[in-house]
Amino acid sequence: MNSNTQKSGASHVYVLLISACLAALVVSTIGSWFFYSRWDELSDQYSAIVSQNNATSQQLDQIETEFQRIYPDLLLLRDPDYRSIMMDPTDDTRHDHCRIYWNTYTRKVYLDLLSLSPPDSGKEYRVWCKADRSYQLVAVLQDAADGDALLSLGNVASAQEWAISEEVAGDTTSKAPGKVLFTGR
Repeated sequence: MNSNTQKSGASHVYVLLISACLAALVVSTIGSWFFYSRWDELSDQYSAIVSQNNATSQQLDQIETEFQRIYPDLLLLRDPDYRSIMMDPTDDTRHDHCRIYWNTYTRKVYLDLLSLSPPDSGKEYRVWCKADRSYQLVAVLQDAADGDALLSLGNVASAQEWAISEEVAGDTTSKAPGKVLFTGR
């Protein structure tokens, strides 16, 4: 009986060990599944954050590039040495607007197109200044439809009046403005 008791006790120990192993296997499997699912969720969240960070970085780069492009214009607009000359349309039916910035010390001239519509087909805009009763051609505006930047028109030493005219494209014979669309003082 002693040997039967030993066999029964040994088999009971084996049953307990196998049960403990099976329980450890179940707990280990559940733990592994839980931690894997959490890791997978966090991995997806990390990927989303990295993607969002990249998009934000690209937007920041675009904003910085745009700022670098317009910064010189902002400095010019804030410079008290520049006179702002609003160019008023000569025809009340026009709803276009533009402005000239002129520095009398450095003689630099810029045009802010604001909302200037393109010229008629076969025509071009010309910017003139009047000094000492005669007109001087300042610039010919070709494809100047980009109204979000100031256009450098060169240098003008003296001017009492400004005009923008619409002329036949390529005509170099005119010494004074033809069809004046805008004037300013």
